[in-house]
Amino acid sequence: MLVHPEEFEKVKERIRTFDYLIIGRTEAAFRSHPAAWRETEKITNKIFTLEFGSRDEIDVTAGSCGLNKAGLLKIAGQSKASVTDAEWPMIIKRMEKGKVGFMKVNGLMYREDINHSEQNKTEAERWLSRLRLSYLISETAVHTK
Repeated sequence: MLVHPEEFEKVKERIRTFDYLIIGRTEAAFRSHPAAWRETEKITNKIFTLEFGSRDEIDVTAGSCGLNKAGLLKIAGQSKASVTDAEWPMIIKRMEKGKVGFMKVNGLMYREDINHSEQNKTEAERWLSRLRLSYLISETAVHTK
């Protein structure tokens, strides 16, 4: 919203048409992230896309979404995972038979001032941390039924 305010209205409009809207990154926004994020998230996004049954790659690892009240109520009684990027849209689609949509935005670019949570780790620790997160998100994509 701060970097690309013109996208905000588009996002608000799209949210109204789905129980759950996955808000992913454009290619440019995705490329702005560190290599450890990109490489591990590509795998997670692929696994999610296969499980979701989409022809188009879905960037679920952006971790951004929008949902309506019905979607929120559906998720509230079903969510069990500690990492919900893939779990929540799968709950809506598989368990609740709701409408899940996807859109890409430029506004989800990597920003050091917001996304720098791993600055005290070694490079190897950063990669391992992202790999663990990738596994958790992927696992919920496959096992949320």
